[in-house]
Amino acid sequence: ITQDELAEKIEISKQALFNYENNKRQIPIDTLSRIAKIFKIHISDFFIENNTLKKIPIISKVSAGLGTFGIDDILDWLKLPVNIAKKADFATLIDGDSMEPKIEDGSLVLVRQNSILDNGDIGIFYLNEEVFCKKFSKDPFTNIITLKSLNKDYKPITIKENDDFRVIGKVVGAFDYNI
Repeated sequence: ITQDELAEKIEISKQALFNYENNKRQIPIDTLSRIAKIFKIHISDFFIENNTLKKIPIISKVSAGLGTFGIDDILDWLKLPVNIAKKADFATLIDGDSMEPKIEDGSLVLVRQNSILDNGDIGIFYLNEEVFCKKFSKDPFTNIITLKSLNKDYKPITIKENDDFRVIGKVVGAFDYNI
């Protein structure tokens, strides 16, 4: 396959492909996924020769919506280049559209386990036997914690004193796992 043919098949310009090949620009994960699909290989095959892969578990699903029952089952293992997954402890699939447009339904998010988040961080939260992906907000005066959606169709969730609540981790990356 020629460079021109490949650029056309993955729907990018020839100049963009040239820049990726010559390390002038970093190739986006979705473009790399399309290339892997054309050549019928797994995306991790691009990184095997570097021997810098990190294997992290994909753990159940997380709701970006109205809540998903929290289960810690490992569904699969994900091998990613260390430079992409260096701060991720695990990955999980997003079920719902409350974090769109930033995190789409069906996306795979990379999560760093962490109990401290800053205002505005997107995190994974356990709340009363359900698990959510939301934007973290804590009022510095009242210490009231609110979990917010990016999609305006969803109301914020205010954490009450008697809720069983904990921060599971911070979302450090997201990509479309269904490509």
